[in-house]
Amino acid sequence: MYRHDPGGRREVRGQLVSYSIRLLDDGLAVGSAGNMGVRVADEVLITPSRIPYRDMLPDDVCQH
Repeated sequence: MYRHDPGGRREVRGQLVSYSIRLLDDGLAVGSAGNMGVRVADEVLITPSRIPYRDMLPDDVCQH
C-alpha cells in the first residue's frame, strides 16, 4: 500500500483504477484478468494481480 505518496502519483493511480473498471464496463476484461500499467517518467505503476478491478483502490496499485 502507498498511503505516503512521495512521487505525487496518487492521481495517476486513481486514473489507472478508473480505466481498469472501464475495461470491465466495456466488456473488454473479466474480473482482474491481466494487469494494466502506466509509465510516468522513470517509474511504472501497475495493477495487482489478485484484486478484482471493482474492488481495487488507488493505494493497491504498485509503483516501481
